[in-house]
Amino acid sequence: MSESVTKNLSDAISENEPIEIDIGEEDNETNKEEESNSQKKGRRKTSDVWLYVKRVKVKENGEEIEKYRCNNCPSLFSVPKQGTTSQIKRHVKFCTGLVGKGQKKISFASASSITGTSAIEENYLKTISSGYNQNVVREIMAKMMMVHEYPFNMVEHTWFNILLKVLNPRYERISRNTMRSDVMKVYESAKEEVKLLLKGTYRISLTSDLWTSNQNIGYMSLTAHFVDFDWTLQKRIINFCQLEPPHTGVAISDAIIDCLIAWEIEDKVSTITLDNASANDVAAKTIMNNFQVRDKLYFKGLIFHVRCCAHILNLVVQDGIHVIQDVIENIRCSVTYLKKSPSRMYKFGEIARQLSVPTSKGLALDVATRWNSTYVMLEHAFVYQKVFEQYATRDANYKWLPSEDDWFKAAKVYEYLKNFYDVTQIISGSSYPTANLFLIDLWKVKEALNKGCESEFYFLKDMAIEMRKKFDKYWEECENNRMNDISQLDKSDDLIGAKGSEGQAEFKIFLESTNAVEPLKSELEIYLEEQTTSLIDKFDYLEWWRLNMLKFPILSKMARDILSVPISTVASESAFSAGGRVLNNFRSSLSSETVEALVPAMDNVFVRIPNVV
Repeated sequence: MSESVTKNLSDAISENEPIEIDIGEEDNETNKEEESNSQKKGRRKTSDVWLYVKRVKVKENGEEIEKYRCNNCPSLFSVPKQGTTSQIKRHVKFCTGLVGKGQKKISFASASSITGTSAIEENYLKTISSGYNQNVVREIMAKMMMVHEYPFNMVEHTWFNILLKVLNPRYERISRNTMRSDVMKVYESAKEEVKLLLKGTYRISLTSDLWTSNQNIGYMSLTAHFVDFDWTLQKRIINFCQLEPPHTGVAISDAIIDCLIAWEIEDKVSTITLDNASANDVAAKTIMNNFQVRDKLYFKGLIFHVRCCAHILNLVVQDGIHVIQDVIENIRCSVTYLKKSPSRMYKFGEIARQLSVPTSKGLALDVATRWNSTYVMLEHAFVYQKVFEQYATRDANYKWLPSEDDWFKAAKVYEYLKNFYDVTQIISGSSYPTANLFLIDLWKVKEALNKGCESEFYFLKDMAIEMRKKFDKYWEECENNRMNDISQLDKSDDLIGAKGSEGQAEFKIFLESTNAVEPLKSELEIYLEEQTTSLIDKFDYLEWWRLNMLKFPILSKMARDILSVPISTVASESAFSAGGRVLNNFRSSLSSETVEALVPAMDNVFVRIPNVV
């Protein structure tokens, strides 16, 4: 594209005017004359090559002349006097815009060849086939901004607008403020759709967590989990709101309750999963009391507050790793020393290549607050054991070479930690049920702790004993809290009974005095008497209940409620990864209102992507 054409495009965009490159109505007389001459010669432009070029005006040597320009590249061709197409045919055959190395002409899927599209996608395809629609383009751009985390000012970029103008001259430029407004409209519209979805849901479980952005502003994420009527586990980030300090338990509970009221689901919440912070204990009790007063506390509150198992397991293993720091100290110091200097890492990599050790894995340094990073650090370090030895002979400043005994002990620690790493990977899922895995994984952890306490290696034994102390302490606290909750609930029931009418007491006496007829077997009895199903790696619990829903109508409802309970807060924590990308160093001035809309919209739920191509 010549500089003059580029300048014209830029000027047209900046003035918000359509770009006209083709010879259009202004050259109508020329076209008529050409058509007339063609008719006189008895020939028409029927060749397919004319589909690949268009007639344009360009300036050469100060004169404005007509030429043909390729639709797929900037190539220009003289207008043939005799109407020959040989030159254009040769170009089309080898045009880089049409033909790639080793392939023929590029073909795109037509709308008719796309199958399985949803209703919303079909609407997009209908819009495309019916012609240009600026409103639809703006809606798609707004969703594009959400999904791909683009800055709003992208719509003001010159070349972005040049691209859209070339694709369709009817495109009208919009400002960043207009784009922000469109994004908010898309979010509000999608929010109403999710409200309808939640309205038809029987029970909802929640997860929540707190995060501080690079603006030093505290945000609270709240995610709703439920099993829909197709027996598919669903999750929705329903809130990502700013939380004013101090982040007390009462402040957290107030924010959660306000959100539930706004979404009109305050009477459907059965459980909430939180990490082990003391403020969350207060928040859970406050919310539970609120539900109890309104008689909306399900399961008598016995499982209302679910503690994040991943967080608890992290605390347990951290206590164990603290005991065996000296076992892995040389490995950690070695990794730290090498990763501090690019030149050291380069030399280390050269040695690895000489020894035919794959360098794709690389070294990984652990983080003090995440025990699984220690596990990964050891896993990577074992690959380069021989490389460490060779590197020590070439760097006199390197003084932390692990001994054979260090490697042996580290290998035993790594093998022991694998039990907890595998369990963490399973319970941290958010796209499949985890409540059904709770007891199985809890048993695995308990077994690993018991075996570790009987280990023949003193360092493993010390590690396991310390971990089991934390484990037992946690479960003892859970049991005490559960018994206290039961006691409080029993007292509340007694008060209600004392204030009840005499008719209720008389009816109770009547029921106790009558001879009850032996009842038929209950659903639970039939269920328990059935032959057990062998567990396989990919057994689909939800699919099994979907197929047996009619056979066990009551139990299936219970299963729907229980299986939707998450046993970790990973789903809510994942929102902070999105929040960190939205509020990066280049977008830290975004308002909290905009952030609160963008993060839920990026949850891959509010925004559905049309399968157009």
